[in-house]
Amino acid sequence: MKKICFIILMLCFSFISRAQDVVKWEIRCEKIAGKTYEVHFTPKVQDTWHIYSLGVSGGMNVPTSFSFEDNPLVTLKGEVKEIGLQQDFVQRIKLKRRTTTILKGSITFKACSDEQCMPPQTLEYMCEIEAKSGLR
Repeated sequence: MKKICFIILMLCFSFISRAQDVVKWEIRCEKIAGKTYEVHFTPKVQDTWHIYSLGVSGGMNVPTSFSFEDNPLVTLKGEVKEIGLQQDFVQRIKLKRRTTTILKGSITFKACSDEQCMPPQTLEYMCEIEAKSGLR
């Protein structure tokens, strides 16, 4: 019985580590104007794999979703939007004061190929927002 539990546990770990290899996330904060910024979440997905968009629902599908930790210096403007075919997810934010701060949260996504799906994953992120005078 211990061997069976060990084998199941190892299979679960291999799926999780494989999912991390299939999707890598690039996260960057870009100043737009004044105290307004865009946070870009760009998945780099291996060929033959995909992740689900924001609006997918039903069945075993897991839509990509984003959460943001409370930060007294940041106001979220609207919701995360999905841009382009390469799935660039963008959240607009505004600083309450000109100061450098850290935006933290998590991304939940599910990677699938034509043959298999990985279990849903949640990845924590952080992005430094540097308050600079002027534009870029």
